[in-house]
Amino acid sequence: MAARPQQEQPELMVLRNYNENTDDQIKWGYEFDDGTKNEQTGYVKNAGTDNEMTIVMGSYSYPLADGRTITVT
Repeated sequence: MAARPQQEQPELMVLRNYNENTDDQIKWGYEFDDGTKNEQTGYVKNAGTDNEMTIVMGSYSYPLADGRTITVT
């Protein structure tokens, strides 16, 4: 049995790529010219305690073939 041929993917251009650090949080993300996006924010909660943890929140989105966009948060 032969493998199914893969569809050729178009080459994407990066419109935006960032990584911003401050004393209390980090933000990072990217955006491609096809509308695909990813944005994240992270910080340390309860820093310096036994309950210290890293919290990350964000979203990503991507275009569908029919023109709609899916966003996941």
